[in-house]
Amino acid sequence: MHNYADQINWEDFYIALNIARCGSFMKAAAQLGIHHTTVARRLDRLEKQLTTQLFYRHTRGVELTAAGQEMLLALSQVQADLQHLGARLHGHNTTLAGSLRITTLVPFWGVLAPHLQEFRHRYPRIDFELILEERGLSLSQGEADIALRAGSIGAEDMVVPIKIADMYVALYGAKTYFQSHTPPERLEDLKTHQYVMLTRYPPSFTWFDWLAEQVPEPQTGILLNHPQGISAAVKAGFGLGFLSYLEASHDDSLQLAWPAQERWKSPLWLLVHRDRYREAKIQAFIQFFKSVIQPAMRAELAYQDAGDKGPVL
Repeated sequence: MHNYADQINWEDFYIALNIARCGSFMKAAAQLGIHHTTVARRLDRLEKQLTTQLFYRHTRGVELTAAGQEMLLALSQVQADLQHLGARLHGHNTTLAGSLRITTLVPFWGVLAPHLQEFRHRYPRIDFELILEERGLSLSQGEADIALRAGSIGAEDMVVPIKIADMYVALYGAKTYFQSHTPPERLEDLKTHQYVMLTRYPPSFTWFDWLAEQVPEPQTGILLNHPQGISAAVKAGFGLGFLSYLEASHDDSLQLAWPAQERWKSPLWLLVHRDRYREAKIQAFIQFFKSVIQPAMRAELAYQDAGDKGPVL
């Protein structure tokens, strides 16, 4: 059996991988920061050593042959394995220094901010990068070190989930809205109101299912394509909308329209990639989070209704 590993420059495979993903020599060269003639020359060398054509060349770029498709699949797996290996080796780091990238949603930032400053005083050599992003960033792909997420954990099976608390959602309206609309007292009253609706909502937004049961044909005050716009729409008086208690309870412009239901609560998670879990700076943050931040967040998230209905829990 021919021993290709002793003869082939592995960097040539990396160049071929970039060609496959970019679809042309010019784009691959720009991605790699080298000249396109170098890219073409290195690919020619690789194909000669393998005695196999990996790409069809044409005026619009390149296209993978059957052998090239097999190469792409194998090299993608190798790259993923190397990323996981790097994460595991990095996890052996015992230094309480460096950067921690934390991704979370905008509403949670106000609760986190003062406590993160306290953490920085305890561990001055650890810096933070906060990524306020609605999209669930991938811990496996290294887009963040720690994630604070609500609802479903998602498809990542390499994470260590730490449940923080349950987050409650209730139905709110602007006080200005209620100047011309009577607050609902009975379920039947909900049919007389307008609502801030979404074009599509994830399965975890069970409160919209409840609304569909109570009001089969709700009057739409405004239709949004993203949940981040609900708060502003409710405050502007477009209608009643579902908001987290954490977001709405401290806003004097809002009034509770219907209290939280048991089926509306959503778990809040702290997520860490399994390969990074034992890393010293991440363990330091987890322990600080459990002792300081988690109790504060539970107090903030504890649902309390000052109205005469009381929370339906």
